[in-house]
Amino acid sequence: MSVPILYIASRPFIPAAGGRENMIFQSLQFLENQHKVSVVIFKGKNELVDLQRYYARFPKFRFHLLDLPTAPNWILEWIITARPLPLQVAMYLSRSGKRLIRSIIDDQKCKLVIADMLRTSMLFQTKDCISVVELDDLLSVRYLHNIRASVGNRLLGTYEDRMPAFAAKIANRFSRTVLRYERWAISRMERNSATRHNAVVLVSHAEAALFKQMTGADNVYAVPPTTKIRKAPDRLLPSPTDRINLMFFGNMHTTANRQSLRYVLESVLPALTHLGVDYRFHAIGRCPPELIARYQRPDVFFTGFLDNPDDLFDSMHIHIAPMFGGTGIKTKILESLARGIPTITTADGVIGMSVESGRELFICADANEIALRCVDLARDANLYRLLSKASARFASEQFNFDINRNRYLDILRTCLAAPVAKTAPVLGGAQ
Repeated sequence: MSVPILYIASRPFIPAAGGRENMIFQSLQFLENQHKVSVVIFKGKNELVDLQRYYARFPKFRFHLLDLPTAPNWILEWIITARPLPLQVAMYLSRSGKRLIRSIIDDQKCKLVIADMLRTSMLFQTKDCISVVELDDLLSVRYLHNIRASVGNRLLGTYEDRMPAFAAKIANRFSRTVLRYERWAISRMERNSATRHNAVVLVSHAEAALFKQMTGADNVYAVPPTTKIRKAPDRLLPSPTDRINLMFFGNMHTTANRQSLRYVLESVLPALTHLGVDYRFHAIGRCPPELIARYQRPDVFFTGFLDNPDDLFDSMHIHIAPMFGGTGIKTKILESLARGIPTITTADGVIGMSVESGRELFICADANEIALRCVDLARDANLYRLLSKASARFASEQFNFDINRNRYLDILRTCLAAPVAKTAPVLGGAQ
């Protein structure tokens, strides 16, 4: 049965520059031709969004752009709530945003609201409609790793450009203190989300099971990232006289990806050079200028964001993607597997995936082992072909689009069959 649905996106998602954007896009693909969908998209005040591209891809949807509130606005709203909210949630609070969302719910008679992450989940009255919140992962777990690892000082990641310069500077200057507060505050919200909403949807089955154990809730589900990508028909290594094309793929504005990229550049590539491997390394995705200035050299290329990276991916031979900490399923790993690009990662890179090292990909403990596996793939064409075929087969079978679309729609049907919505009020008082 088709019903009016409101989806609240925490950021623009076309083109998809990272894992969260891909998950927003995926959810809307699932809803396409199934329900009457309105979408609110939050953006930075001066951020340009080409709505024509959105309507070209989803012509039956209604799109509404909403600027993130100014600092005085959301700080005032935060004070009014008199609650210890995470900074990332507070920065979405505004009366104008709540009014717009309420008007869409009323005008379209929305039966269900889907909130993209906790930061958009406090902008509507859950007593007025059934609600679902989508989470990439448990941020409290991710932040704990970042605190212990002392990784980087750019706390805000992709949101730095959307915040006032003074606020971003303060957050980065006192990043460890802010991160400790964020972890404490977001942990409280995570634990309450299953009570506040009719369903909590994570991307990893393992993490959904952990969250159920933590909360005792039974309305927690998992819908992993999916892929329609098909393996290039003939992925072969270059001849022994050619250089090997190595890659790392992701949005390097995030803490986890910056940490991974630095590890490749500072530890893995020197180990490869020591072993006599002739390579070109490509960092594919958005990257802070200071990293490019520091690491770019004749055998290291920074491509920036590519709207259509297919041709470049088809020319890559090995994906080196060491991951440290973090939770949820890594979209970058899934995409390279689906394309049949032999992939080398670490144990944290395959969380939530039923894979075996040497069968679908290689799982390594350190930079020297990563370098040795690169040598194995470069010198053994049969191993290369077997890994390429096995990885593409695994991705197409385990992360099938149709299967996971049905799983997602079943979750919504279960919620819509609920007799009542949740009763927790919106933050910020009367509207």
